[in-house]
Amino acid sequence: MQDYKVDTSIHGEVYHLVVSTNQDHNIASMDITCSSERITSGEQDVLYILSLYVSPSHRKKGVGRWLVKYGLGEMMKTFPHVRVSMVDDMSSSSLYDRLGYVPVSPHGPEKQLNLSLLFQ
Repeated sequence: MQDYKVDTSIHGEVYHLVVSTNQDHNIASMDITCSSERITSGEQDVLYILSLYVSPSHRKKGVGRWLVKYGLGEMMKTFPHVRVSMVDDMSSSSLYDRLGYVPVSPHGPEKQLNLSLLFQ
């Protein structure tokens, strides 16, 4: 895999990442946010991937997986005990399935990431 350059910025509560190649072409981007949710045992930080985009010419080359691992790895430095969730819009379902997302319930669109599978 070639070298990637990642530019990060924070807009309000959203962590924005843009990936480019050595030729300075933007090839992928991702937005992540964090919120606290009340669960029966107290509060838990939850990271949500708000958007993930990989340019068509770079799909199926590992860029999306690399970006998710990089972005979540950076966020987990601040929030080490998190749950990572997303709402599956079906357009990128196969990528999320390969990353290790599993349905939270059999009838809903929310999926949760098994972090141990992602960081193997």
